[in-house]
Amino acid sequence: MRLIHYILIALLWGFLFSAYAKAQIRVLPILEQSSDARATAMGGLSMVENHGMYLYQNPAMLHYAPKDFSVEAGVKFFPKLEDAGREKLTSLSLGYSFLERHVVLAGLRYLGGLSFAQPDPISGADTDKRFFPYTLTLDLGYSYLLNEQLSLFLTSGFIRHHTSRTGFAGTFSLGANYRQDLSEARWNIGAKVSDFGTPLIYQNGAKYALPTSAELSGSYSMLFSDEGTLSGVAGVRYFFLPSKGRLLRAGIGTEYCWRKLLALRAGYDYGDKGTGGISGGVGINYNDLRLDLTYRHGTHQHTPNSFVITLGYAFGKKE
Repeated sequence: MRLIHYILIALLWGFLFSAYAKAQIRVLPILEQSSDARATAMGGLSMVENHGMYLYQNPAMLHYAPKDFSVEAGVKFFPKLEDAGREKLTSLSLGYSFLERHVVLAGLRYLGGLSFAQPDPISGADTDKRFFPYTLTLDLGYSYLLNEQLSLFLTSGFIRHHTSRTGFAGTFSLGANYRQDLSEARWNIGAKVSDFGTPLIYQNGAKYALPTSAELSGSYSMLFSDEGTLSGVAGVRYFFLPSKGRLLRAGIGTEYCWRKLLALRAGYDYGDKGTGGISGGVGINYNDLRLDLTYRHGTHQHTPNSFVITLGYAFGKKE
């Protein structure tokens, strides 16, 4: 109990640090993106029933996975920019379920690939030198299964953000998940507050609030035929910090899975302030190996198209 007390105090201080940093536009887009192809194809929601990339989606779902160990890698490709290259988001997630109620996770994310001409500090004109902006996060997570339906989880991360200067930040996320199995169906609902903590602090002392958000999402799966299941998801995510960069997003999606081998997916996500998109994807499962592919078309001027590929592998007992 004393440990939980200390954790709650740390989380409260992290939230206060976030609230009092500079309330301007949202920084660190890596915290708003996902390189999980299945989630991207189904409305961009994370707190639904998922089958991989647990650390960056819904950590509680590893409690219900058929295997104890899970390894996933994903890459999200953005359009190529003239004279700057192509930006890519790469993620790696590792998870381990043990002693029936515990899950530990670790992973990293890297957003980079662009390069820009470095301006002369006096004249401001471009020079032959180039700089390569990137963001790197190192992340850990833990989930505890309270009973067969309810679980709680906590994740944290260290962020290094480099442009023409370098900044650092620390993040926490806290969530809960409830899952109910029926005779020939299953529903799941999850809630999460993401990315509160110490602000992004640059070497010159400038501070910027993290893009803190709250999400509530649900999913429902049912037996559609003797050979397939049909799933639907819906949810909302609200970015409430920084105060001048608030944003509401909502998504819906569906998936048909045939014989647990082939999955077809489609989704739509809406965001105010000129964001949103439609997406479609496929998933292939062979034994314990999974391959997911998704294309997302941005329907607004501030939403670029993207292509996501995720590869996952599960192993170890359980079943």
